[in-house]
Amino acid sequence: DQNFILFEDGRKSKITKTQDVLKVRGEKDQVFEYWNAGRGPILRGDNWDFSKDDQNLALSLKWTFYHPQNKLFEGFYNLLSADTLDLFREAVKSIGSPSLNITYANKAGDIAWWLSGFIPKRPADFPYADLILDGSTSDYDYEGHLTIDENPHIINPKSGLIVSANQRPIGLDQIPVSGYYASGFRYKRLKALLEKSNDWTLEQ
Repeated sequence: DQNFILFEDGRKSKITKTQDVLKVRGEKDQVFEYWNAGRGPILRGDNWDFSKDDQNLALSLKWTFYHPQNKLFEGFYNLLSADTLDLFREAVKSIGSPSLNITYANKAGDIAWWLSGFIPKRPADFPYADLILDGSTSDYDYEGHLTIDENPHIINPKSGLIVSANQRPIGLDQIPVSGYYASGFRYKRLKALLEKSNDWTLEQ
C-alpha cells in the first residue's frame, strides 16, 4: 500500500504529502514538497518513490519544533502584552519549541519563571545518547508531552527572588531531558549576591 508504511510491530502509519510555496519577489514561486509518516518530515531526495523496494528505508526528523501546535511567534508576540500571570502562562504555553527559560514580572508585583516547550514523555529505557533510533517499532515513540503546568515553573516564591542564568532548569532532575545548559556557577553566584538584601532598588 503506497499510502501507508507498515512497521515491524504491525502498526500502520499513513504517509502524507505536504506542499509549501515560498514567494520570491521578482521570481517564480519556489515549491517545496515533503513527506511525513507520523514522525516528522522524511529526509530523502526529490525523486523518492515509495513503490520501489530498494527505496523503502528512510530517515525522518522528529523534533518538537515541527509540532503543528508550536505557535512560536504568536507566543512571543503575546508575551509582550501579558500583563497578568494567566496571560503569561497562556503565551508560554504556545511556545512548543525552542525550550527556553522565560522570566516574568508585572506591575501588580507578580514574578514568575517558566520553562517553555513541548517536553516529550519518553519510555523509561529511552536511549538518550543515540541520535538515530530504529523507527521500525514503536519502542521509542513519545508517550505524549508534559502539560504546561507539568513543565518546571516558579510563581511568586516566598523568597521574592527568581534567578535565571541559562542553567539547567529546576525540576528537570525528575524529568530526563537532554540539552545544553550553562554551568550553574553563574546562577549560584547571582543568587548568593541577591540574597544579601531583600530591599533592592531599581538603581542598584
